[in-house]
Amino acid sequence: MISKLAFRYAFSHQNRHRRSSIRIAIGLLFCTFALNVVISFMVGLQNQRFGSIREYQSYDAIVSNNYGEVDELYNLLRQNDLKVYKFSEVPAILQGENNKSAFATIRSFDFNDVAGLPYEVYAGSFKRGGLIISYNTAIINQLQLNQSINLTILKKGETIPIVAMNLDSDIKGVYSTPVSSFNNNYFLMDRAQLLKIAPNTETKLAVYGNLDKISRIVGNKGTVSTWIDQNESLYAAMKLEQALMYVTLSIMSIIVLVNLSSSSKNLLDLKRNEIAMLSVMGMKRSDIIKIFTNQALVISTVGVVWGSILSYLFLINAPNMIGFLNGITAGAIAIFSVPLKLTFSIVNSLEIAIPILLLTAIISYMGSKKILKNDGMEILINE
Repeated sequence: MISKLAFRYAFSHQNRHRRSSIRIAIGLLFCTFALNVVISFMVGLQNQRFGSIREYQSYDAIVSNNYGEVDELYNLLRQNDLKVYKFSEVPAILQGENNKSAFATIRSFDFNDVAGLPYEVYAGSFKRGGLIISYNTAIINQLQLNQSINLTILKKGETIPIVAMNLDSDIKGVYSTPVSSFNNNYFLMDRAQLLKIAPNTETKLAVYGNLDKISRIVGNKGTVSTWIDQNESLYAAMKLEQALMYVTLSIMSIIVLVNLSSSSKNLLDLKRNEIAMLSVMGMKRSDIIKIFTNQALVISTVGVVWGSILSYLFLINAPNMIGFLNGITAGAIAIFSVPLKLTFSIVNSLEIAIPILLLTAIISYMGSKKILKNDGMEILINE
């Protein structure tokens, strides 16, 4: 009985305030849809940035040995089916156009392992005896393929910590990655060539895989540092950005809840006559409160559920839509060209839905109770 009356006062055709109920449900539908989609896009962007930094700049883990002997660890990690390769790095200074200096790091690896590396060269190729620079560096410094450039590298000395050395090298390729900070700060070179120039440079291992597994295999034979350790300040800044994102969305949610509160109160005011009539007919106060509390919950639930369903349908089709928009805009709008992985989160959806339903129940309960404090006949006579 109470459930039937609650539905009647929500969406039944006999309900003269049905349009108000529908407007509230539609408002909640769009609010839920918008919040789910915005959260998914923001989380997708964060994960894409974290993933790119991990993939191109820092890997899952960097393994080093205090004595520079990494061959044993290299073989051990490969035997355990982990993706691993050796690399070495030295700081470098490029003297660019107009006497502007560009500071960078030469990252070297074995060009024989190029098939397993995350870097792709779209101009030139991986060749020994030369540098591979980023597209950004080439544009900013007006550099071309096969052009000879002069670098100053800071290598480890025999008797002193750092030795500056001039190095002439040809540009053998141009690469690009989704991580602009990496592109602006790294040159690539064959490891054998770098070790010939700077033989005391430490060799480390870049490893992709489960961190617990890597640490267990390495044990006390070496030191394991994660991509988060390598980018501690950047990671902290991005986590702060993520926290601020949730604060902003929380403020948006508060605005939604305030509007919901106002709408629920207005709907209850419209129902004053019905509440008074049920009271005059002798229905228990507790049952009347249940009816109008359940009515509000029905309206909110319909809006929240359909908003979640629409956001789910939108997000699973979003990659195709983004690809289409990227195609018709010819890549002119940057956000359409970002390879986002969008997912619908049931947890996020519940975090949106539960406060809405709780607030709806509280407002409807308190509002119905307040109306019932007045005499039912008095309400009917005055209205």
